[in-house]
Amino acid sequence: MEQRTAQQGQGTIVVVDDSRDNLLITKKIIEKAIPGVEVVIFQHPEEAMGFLQQATVSLAILDMQMPAINGLDMCKWMKSSQRLKHIPVMLITSHNPSPALKAQGLEAGADDFLMRPIDNIELVARVQVALRISHAEAELRVQADQVQEEYQLFFEKMRSGFAVHEMLYDDGGNPVDYRFLKANPAFETHTGLKVGAIVGKTAREVIPGLESCWVERYHQVLVTGAPVTFEEFSQPLGKHFEVSAFAIAPTLFAVSFADITEKKLASADRNRLLAALEQTADSILITNTRGEIEYVNTAFEKITGYTQQEVRGKNPRFLKSGEHDAAFYRDIWTTLERGAIWSGKIINRKKDGTLFTEEAVISPVRSESGEIVNFVASKRDITREIALEDQLRQGQKMEAIGRLAGGIAHDFNNILVAMVGYAELSMALIEEGSELHEYL
Repeated sequence: MEQRTAQQGQGTIVVVDDSRDNLLITKKIIEKAIPGVEVVIFQHPEEAMGFLQQATVSLAILDMQMPAINGLDMCKWMKSSQRLKHIPVMLITSHNPSPALKAQGLEAGADDFLMRPIDNIELVARVQVALRISHAEAELRVQADQVQEEYQLFFEKMRSGFAVHEMLYDDGGNPVDYRFLKANPAFETHTGLKVGAIVGKTAREVIPGLESCWVERYHQVLVTGAPVTFEEFSQPLGKHFEVSAFAIAPTLFAVSFADITEKKLASADRNRLLAALEQTADSILITNTRGEIEYVNTAFEKITGYTQQEVRGKNPRFLKSGEHDAAFYRDIWTTLERGAIWSGKIINRKKDGTLFTEEAVISPVRSESGEIVNFVASKRDITREIALEDQLRQGQKMEAIGRLAGGIAHDFNNILVAMVGYAELSMALIEEGSELHEYL
C-alpha cells in the first residue's frame, strides 16, 4: 500500500492491482488529468478492503487477474456491504473479456470494464464519467437521507394517526384481514393501542371483533387505486374516526386518521341544542362581537316576519322602532361589552311596520379562554300581554268610577228622601193657599 492518507472527500479513487508498475502508471495518468482527485493504490486486496471500510471513496478500479482475492471477488464483497455498495466499480482485464466473464462481472455488480493495454484518453474519460455518476448519486443519497429524516420527523410528530398495512387474502383471493407494518406515535394516542405490540400482527388479532367494513373499504382502495376519506365508528374501540386511505403498492396501503369522538359528541350536543332552539316559542338571536347576526330561530322569523336568509350578516338595528333614544342602546352595548347580562323591555318594529314589545335577556358568550365571542338574545313577545294589562287597568278604572258614582248617587238619594219628607211634612202644617205653601 502506498503510504498516504486518503482525503475524506468525493475525489478519492482506490486502485487495486498486484502489479506495482500498473498501479503507479494508473495513478499518474488519473491525477495528472483530473486535478483534485487523489488516487490511493494497493497491491494487496486485504489492505484495500480495510481502507474501504474506513474511507470515503468515489470509485474503485480492480484488477480481475489478482491471485487469491481477485477483482471479481472484491466487487462482490463491496456490493454486499451496505456502506460500500454505492461505490462504482471498474474491472480491468488483460484480455478481451468474454460475454460470460462480462456477465459474471455485471452479476457481481461491476459498473464498467477496461481492457489492457489501456488507452490513456479512454481511461481518463471513463474515470470522469464514473466520478460524475458517483458524485450525482452521492448527492442524491444525501438528499434522500434528508428527505427520509424529514419524513421520519413528520411521521413521528404528525398529530394524525398514521399506519402502513398489508392486505391479506384467503385462497380464493378474497380480502380477510390486514397486517400492521408501521405506525406512528399518534396512532397510540388516537387508538390506545401500543405500536410496539401491534406491528407484525393482523388487525383481527389486535382488535377482536373488527367489523368487516374496514377490510372491505381498504380492499376497494387497492382495487381502484383511488384514495378514499370516510367516517366510521369502531365498536371494539368505542370511538369515531375520520379516515383517509390510499394505495402504495398492489397489496400495501396507508391510512391517516384522527379520533373525532369528541367532535361527534359535540356535534350531537349542538344538534340537540339547535333542535331545542328551533322548537322554543321565544325568539333567539345570536350575533358576533361586531353585532352581525349569525343565527336566528324559527320563532324570530314568525314574530318579526324576517327570514334567516334576510338577516344573516346584518346588524339588528333594522328592528329599531324609533321609540328608544341612543342612550338606551348605548346602555345595552356597554353592559354587554363589560361581560354582564342585560335584561329589559324593547319596543321593536316588524317587517310589516307593526310595533311590538319584547322582554329580552341578552348575554355574552365566552370561549374556553374567557374571550367574548358571541352575544345571544332570548326575547319573548309581550305585546298581547301588555294590551291585556292595559285593558284590565282600564276595566278596573271604569269599575272604580262606577263604584264611586254609585256611592255618590246613593248618598244623594238619602238626602233627597229626607228633603222630600220634610217638604211634605211642612206642607201639611202650612195653610193651603199661603205664599209659603206655594213655594213648597
